[in-house]
Amino acid sequence: MQKFLSFLIIISILVISNVSLCSIHIIVDTRNREVPNYEESLKDLVDEFEERLQLKKSRNDTVKVVLTYSREEFNQVVGNGIPDWGAGVANPVNNTVYLLLTESTRSVATLELTIHEIAHIMLHKALGDIHIPRWFDEGYAQWASGESFFEKSHDLALANLLGNNVPLRDLEPVNSFDKYRANLAYAESRAAFEYLIERIDSKDVSILINQIAKAKSFEQGFYNTFGMTLDEFYSVWSEERVSRYNWYILFADWRIWFIFIAVFFIIVGTIKIIKHRKKKSQEDIVEEV
Repeated sequence: MQKFLSFLIIISILVISNVSLCSIHIIVDTRNREVPNYEESLKDLVDEFEERLQLKKSRNDTVKVVLTYSREEFNQVVGNGIPDWGAGVANPVNNTVYLLLTESTRSVATLELTIHEIAHIMLHKALGDIHIPRWFDEGYAQWASGESFFEKSHDLALANLLGNNVPLRDLEPVNSFDKYRANLAYAESRAAFEYLIERIDSKDVSILINQIAKAKSFEQGFYNTFGMTLDEFYSVWSEERVSRYNWYILFADWRIWFIFIAVFFIIVGTIKIIKHRKKKSQEDIVEEV
């Protein structure tokens, strides 16, 4: 009897695990082109991606990835309205991702872009028709795909220094931004999302997403999780961003050091030239005397 009960417990655990885990199936439409190692490399990242996704599903999900190979072909597939800097579009309605291959399919950037767009789809599937602010949508997708934040932190620090930062509430029309401003918008989104994760004790994003889904409102779910309205958060974040991303972060960037070193050698070289000319001038005066 005890063995039978143990068997039932094991079976129950397996069933519960099978229900709670998210399994994403990816179908790649190469549009009759050979794309070496893309599908294999993408599948290798799925397990890691699902761990970061933190969205529990009771069924399997299938996402179709359509590859295009030129800007004309990409625009023909996704339609107008995509900026020149855009290379990926997620359509949660039909669970399809459209990609413009600007780099090798083996590159980290291409794989991260694919996962980024899949993350958009999974987030929208989890929240249904609830409106998701663009900054949260983009911040989540960057975080879930594991994209590096090193470069973006420097962009934010420089923007804060120059006063060029893009407030969260102004990010909705990001597709109308030029590439420079769009990069700042994405950096702002990622940084704000990282800050939100820190405010969740368990660092579990699904807590916030479940609250939003339960409230059927992003604003209400946000308030239920953090105890503040979106407007209050925007004010808090504007101050937090400045304190977190200051000019000293720029010194971690090798390009800044390169500029400083170049300027240093220019100054030292200029001083030496001035001293040499001054000494030469004095020697000429002595010879004339």
